[in-house]
Amino acid sequence: MLRTLHVWILLLPLVTGLVASPAIGDTIRLRDGKLINGTFLDTGICGVGVYVRPGHNYSVTRCVYEGSRGGIRLDFIDGRWLDLADALNDFDMGLSLKYCLEFNKGLFDIKDNIPKVGNGQTESFRSLLNTLMKNNVIHRYRKAANTKVIWFYMRFARIVDDKGREQYLPLNNVADVKRGFVRIIPQSEFLKKKERELDIQEATIGISLATIKRDKLLAIMFLPNTPDGPDWNLNYANARNTAIGQTLLRSILWHSTDIVWRRRYLDILHYAR
Repeated sequence: MLRTLHVWILLLPLVTGLVASPAIGDTIRLRDGKLINGTFLDTGICGVGVYVRPGHNYSVTRCVYEGSRGGIRLDFIDGRWLDLADALNDFDMGLSLKYCLEFNKGLFDIKDNIPKVGNGQTESFRSLLNTLMKNNVIHRYRKAANTKVIWFYMRFARIVDDKGREQYLPLNNVADVKRGFVRIIPQSEFLKKKERELDIQEATIGISLATIKRDKLLAIMFLPNTPDGPDWNLNYANARNTAIGQTLLRSILWHSTDIVWRRRYLDILHYAR
């Protein structure tokens, strides 16, 4: 009996590890027919940034957007800006840039076909980006925002390939995932996640709006009166009311900022394709 107990104690970490580990041996099928062996992890949204450098040079990076307690959290996937040539030689980053340009062809009146990614395509993409930066919409946006970075927003499927490399593939490029006898549709997984995120963020925004309304009413009650009405400059007659007013106004400001970031996240969630 004691020997059996010892055997189970030794086996328990191994069994627990196997149960907790993600499924291994998925077959990810892309819409162009390419098959990738690895593990399908999850879906989400990311920004694909194109940095305009002097001399018609470009760099590319990506960041993931997720809902968080603070409204929105950004995690940079690639850790740095990659030169255009290096970005195109990186399988999933090259696909991300190509997909974003293809999806926005009509919006930015791009006439040329988007070239394939890989070696020898740097000049083709550079020429395409040069044309894009001359577009009136892009030109006005960059001038108004005083920025050198253009952001595209994309839905992704996150996988780990059979070499252990994490990849963020354009969601619409993934047809399905075969996991044993189960067929997973990443687009459906994303829509379910999107609905959950919408419910969470909208509920939190509702709470923040109610808090702002309450704190404004309380603040008005504590504000000193003047011949022109309540004095929002906090010119109180005593320190106690000053402290209460400052606390209420800080709360209003915090919740207002929180709502702005949450709505920005929801906009990206809706806009990403």
